[in-house]
Amino acid sequence: MQDNDDPSIEQVLPQFGLVDTTPSRWENLKRRIFELNGAGAESSTTYRVLFIGRHGEGYHNRALETYGREAWTNRAIQTALISFEGIALASGNNAAVAPKAIIKEKLREANFLQHTCNMRRTRSFIKETYPQFEIEEGFTEEDIFWGDSETDDLLRTRVREGLDEIFEKDNSWYISITAHAVTNRAIREVLGAPAKRMPTGGAFAMVISVTPTSEQAEIGFSGTTSEVC
Repeated sequence: MQDNDDPSIEQVLPQFGLVDTTPSRWENLKRRIFELNGAGAESSTTYRVLFIGRHGEGYHNRALETYGREAWTNRAIQTALISFEGIALASGNNAAVAPKAIIKEKLREANFLQHTCNMRRTRSFIKETYPQFEIEEGFTEEDIFWGDSETDDLLRTRVREGLDEIFEKDNSWYISITAHAVTNRAIREVLGAPAKRMPTGGAFAMVISVTPTSEQAEIGFSGTTSEVC
């Protein structure tokens, strides 16, 4: 996959940056990922395709221009719903085959930004309003983390822990994460990609290798490896 040289804005590249531009490019990618994971059947290393998206433009993005940072809203969940509209999420009889949508605290927006737009809703509100989403174990009722003194290093540590949890508990080869601007930048940094800030509604894709260790997953960034995709 290719990457964009712009140091600040990550554009949505054509074909998400796939080097292969043939009509069968996505099938070719799926076949290549299958081959890579099949070749490593006796190894603990797996190759994953990540699609990382920033929420669409919310009222708080527009309100910043007029009212400053006190206008509140949260768009990550709504954007995920729009992104996967028409795709049945795991529930009931299809739980074993349909994709799961999970809300994770460790992939929330940065806590050093003490803006009301970064404060999440209560657990009960989320559960009632978005019943199709699974809420991870340990998710507190109130937002006890908003306003914490979180440094860039602490943010990257939190994001790394969140990714480790995903890779440890979910064996899926294709994973999508919808989050906020600063968290998405931290995801890129943790995965070894250039730090960039996406515009609202932006998205990028990466191919990574994941090798579990005794302490945490060893994650390798393959975003510029044209041999992979």
